[in-house]
Amino acid sequence: MKKLTILLVGFLAFQFVFAQDAPEITQQKHETENFAITFPSDWTLDQSRTMNTEFILFSPLNNPVDVFRENVNLLMTDMSEYNMTMDDIVKLSEEQIATLITEAKVIQSVRRQKDGMEYHFFEYTGKQGTYNLRFLQHFYLKNGMGYVLTFSAETKSFADFEKTGNSILNSFKVK
Repeated sequence: MKKLTILLVGFLAFQFVFAQDAPEITQQKHETENFAITFPSDWTLDQSRTMNTEFILFSPLNNPVDVFRENVNLLMTDMSEYNMTMDDIVKLSEEQIATLITEAKVIQSVRRQKDGMEYHFFEYTGKQGTYNLRFLQHFYLKNGMGYVLTFSAETKSFADFEKTGNSILNSFKVK
């Protein structure tokens, strides 16, 4: 009986130690006159405007042999001269996904509201080069400006980064 009690206490102590939350990572904020976004301080902010992005946020690498860094990027386009509605943008985006992403498969395409502002949410998978990727994307349209915010992750790592990716996407505010 004594061995059982010691075993039970040891098991409960083990569960308690490993059930503790990981230390919370501090957050950074990137803000401009058009938008604000919050991200973990262990992610890297790149404002070099690579591929016409406003920014790219890069995750830390998972391990020493990891070569793909999960990321969030923002594209902004002046849509005022095109007179496009959100429905027009969604249709165009669906066509671009099918054209630009190999073996593209849309998982979700739904209209949502956040802080009183409408946006369109896409979730899709596909290949880019040698990478099998999964994407979460938010489309906003405000005052003639289109905002496309995209989280990209390797399919095999998606579950590890999904919570953080969604947290970053959901922190985004259009001004």
